[in-house]
Amino acid sequence: MKIGFLAIIFCTAMFTLNAQALNAFFLIHHTSGCDNASGVVSIHATGGNGNYTYLWSNGSTIDTAYNLGAGSHSVTVYSGPDSVVKTIQLEAFGVEQVISQNACNGGFGTIYLDNITATFPIQIQWFENNIPLNESAPYIDSLSVGNYHFELTDAEGCVDSGSVAIQASSPVMEVFLSDSTLCWYGTSQVWFTPGFTLLDGWGNEYNSTVDTFVYFNNMASSGIPEYGFDSLGCEASVSVMSTFVYLQGHPDPIPIYLVDDTLSLSIVPNLQPDPNYTYNWSYQGTQLASTSYSYLEIDSSGFYSVTATNVYGCVWSGTKQVNLLNLDHFNVSEIKAFPNPSGVCDYWIVEWGDESLNNVPFVLFDPYGKIIQHGVTNNKSLKIEVPASTGVYQLSIGGKWLRLISGF
Repeated sequence: MKIGFLAIIFCTAMFTLNAQALNAFFLIHHTSGCDNASGVVSIHATGGNGNYTYLWSNGSTIDTAYNLGAGSHSVTVYSGPDSVVKTIQLEAFGVEQVISQNACNGGFGTIYLDNITATFPIQIQWFENNIPLNESAPYIDSLSVGNYHFELTDAEGCVDSGSVAIQASSPVMEVFLSDSTLCWYGTSQVWFTPGFTLLDGWGNEYNSTVDTFVYFNNMASSGIPEYGFDSLGCEASVSVMSTFVYLQGHPDPIPIYLVDDTLSLSIVPNLQPDPNYTYNWSYQGTQLASTSYSYLEIDSSGFYSVTATNVYGCVWSGTKQVNLLNLDHFNVSEIKAFPNPSGVCDYWIVEWGDESLNNVPFVLFDPYGKIIQHGVTNNKSLKIEVPASTGVYQLSIGGKWLRLISGF
């Protein structure tokens, strides 16, 4: 008796493990129809114990519900102790959405009938200002300004219709700035003509009537929109960057050149005043001059600095360590220099007629004041090796000075 009892328990357990989970699927026989009360939907159940009962949201208790309108409908399927609830959405007959594009910026308009719920095949007739058009597709384009009408008829004689007005628009959108001149790290408030929907490069949407923005001059992109759409969906664009009068680029250090006994911001000193900048020259931390000239004559070795401020108040700066034996005036009439005839400028031949310059020390300084060659002269000439780099080199021979320009 014990053995038989155990066999029955084993068979029951195997049956429970192999049972399928209860599930159900819809089958739409008919949509809600043009009377919004003709929907027919069945539910097909699987799994469970194989025996099913039903309860629909409209009270029906069979596997098929009739006379359903547009909207949400649900059914509960029972199988023994199990149950499952399924919900379906029936769309109303006709065109769910009419999408149109107006005639923007001198172009043409379009109309599209989106998401049509009907019994196919269907027929569509279009009208322009009450005149029939030879068009039967859900989409028509190349439309001029006017009033358009459609009539849709399905296989059961249901009819849907609607009208759309195509309008013309050529919108102009302006951009406004709280500050049109910015130095590096400066910011400006930005706003646009009211009445536009604005889009930035990431697809974010803004309202030009209420939204404002901040432009950061030190950022690669400040995320300022540059195009928008008016109330008719027509696009307008504006270049925010072009509206700035001045934007300072990254203020890299100013290179300072030593030319003879003069510090200059250009390789060849500009002797004319600069109307756009004020130059503040300092020596060893003490200001020497505030001037409109981009050069400074000096008579001492040491640490020099300059700040250049333009008419917008933006500043650049640079420094120069000067380390020369002396800064006597050059006497180029006594010393002549000839570059390599090949044009490579990798050496210079220096000649002089004054015998007092024979057997005297010479020193060559690079553009940064560093000694790169020195020795003693002889035979009224000297070959000077110049590195293959652009710059102004200083040559001292017996207290006389010569400037050698390389790479230009």
